[in-house]
Amino acid sequence: MQQQNQTSATGSEPVSQLGAHLSPVKWRHIIPESRHSSGTLHSPQGHLRKDYKQQESIPETSTTVASISSITSRLLSLVAEVSSIDREPREPTLDGDWLPLQDDDPQHQVGDYAGTLVDELSVALANSGWKPDPGAAPIPLEETFSLGSIVHRAPVRIIARGFMEPVRRTPLVMRLPDQVVLYLIGIPGGRDFLEREQHGFGWHYHYLDARHRRSDIILCWDTRWKPPADPYNVLDQDRIRPLFRETHAEGSRDFPARPELWRDPKKESMYEACQPDLKRHISEFKCAADKAGIIWPPGKSLTPRSAVPMTASASLQRPRNKRR
Repeated sequence: MQQQNQTSATGSEPVSQLGAHLSPVKWRHIIPESRHSSGTLHSPQGHLRKDYKQQESIPETSTTVASISSITSRLLSLVAEVSSIDREPREPTLDGDWLPLQDDDPQHQVGDYAGTLVDELSVALANSGWKPDPGAAPIPLEETFSLGSIVHRAPVRIIARGFMEPVRRTPLVMRLPDQVVLYLIGIPGGRDFLEREQHGFGWHYHYLDARHRRSDIILCWDTRWKPPADPYNVLDQDRIRPLFRETHAEGSRDFPARPELWRDPKKESMYEACQPDLKRHISEFKCAADKAGIIWPPGKSLTPRSAVPMTASASLQRPRNKRR
């Protein structure tokens, strides 16, 4: 958990209290005005970060430990602030008219600023000659880490006796330089916001009851499923991508759902509300967890993940408390 005594980028309030009054349209008190004035705010993140570098060159003077600490404080405060927003209760959007998932990213300015801070931190570490602990495990070439996340919500869809709310979780900074990863791992609170790229990210669906109350159940596609080689010689249920449900701890919840009581008409209506989204590439969706239960079609099992050998990067994960 993030330390309670860490202060925000504005310098006065604890990070844990900032989310209570921050809305997605009030970013100006944490993003400098000069960064808002950039003439390119509708390009992919990489282009925006390039524009920032052109307009705000990073000083080439020697960097002190104090400046590294200042950049780190602003970066982690921003990440903690953004991460706290979706923990606040939100009213579902619209009343159930089916609408396609949106492609726009209304909060991209926050990610752009976070990316700029990561760039500055990377340069500051290089200029200061910072080196990781000699005993730290190296990051294998195939491993990439992201920082923080932003949550986007789409309008709800009507299902039998309830609603499905599409939700997308995307990284605040998609990919971190190895040097920044190793640095953040070694400081208090830095590890809390690191995630392997694409782990847990992508569109999924929150179940709401008929009164728009949020439950603790989300629905996710089996993104590893492959269509049969000969679709005409298999059962109908073997020709469609399975939809699964799992318990989650994202944001707020109003009640615990009872999916074991759901009958087939309700489950099938859930599938029908989500299935049109499969016109998008499956990589845009979060994969169901290993222990997820089937929603539709009945009796299907989650496609097992490929066997992945253990690497030295396992030591980068957060250590578990030992039983005493």
